Amino acid sequence: MEKVPKRLGEILIEGEIVTKEQLKKALEIQRKEKRLLGEILVDLGYIAKEKLDLALVRQFGSRLGEILVKNKMINFEQLHKALERQRDVNSPLGEVLIALGYISEESLLKSLSTRYGMPFIKLADYKVNVEALNKLPMELCRDYNVLPIDIKEGCLIVATATPEDIITEENIKAITGMPVKVVIALRAEIRDRISP
Repeated sequence: MEKVPKRLGEILIEGEIVTKEQLKKALEIQRKEKRLLGEILVDLGYIAKEKLDLALVRQFGSRLGEILVKNKMINFEQLHKALERQRDVNSPLGEVLIALGYISEESLLKSLSTRYGMPFIKLADYKVNVEALNKLPMELCRDYNVLPIDIKEGCLIVATATPEDIITEENIKAITGMPVKVVIALRAEIRDRISP
């Protein structure tokens, strides 16, 4: 069963962004003029375009999208197009945004770093600990697109470009018998280090 998004007016009232009176006036105009509610609210000066964009993101339920819009890395129109495209291609939102040229991989990964509370590192500036590298067979590093980079306080530090992939993290824990801490790095930098 598909989740029905909240109405924009509900989100704006709940967030105390507009009053019920302001919403009522905008809805009256919308009935007469057949324009978008958000556009009317902005034109009336009840809401700033940036706040409208964030409310629209909340309406459609994309946490990553909300972070990117909030940080002004993309706008709502770009997010909406990417979400439509995502439904067609069945790929992660981040990959779609990159493919459409709306955001770079590095910008996306830095946002994911914020979302997941994981550090973003540049592997080019990082000296990989050989002991850590030997903890996971290179074939598995390639399969999972990860790179063990260090061991700190008995914990294996693993770089990945897909921090949302908890299954890979759990598999690495099982294979190495060590707790795993994930850091985020560019896919190309990981690939360069694990290529045969």
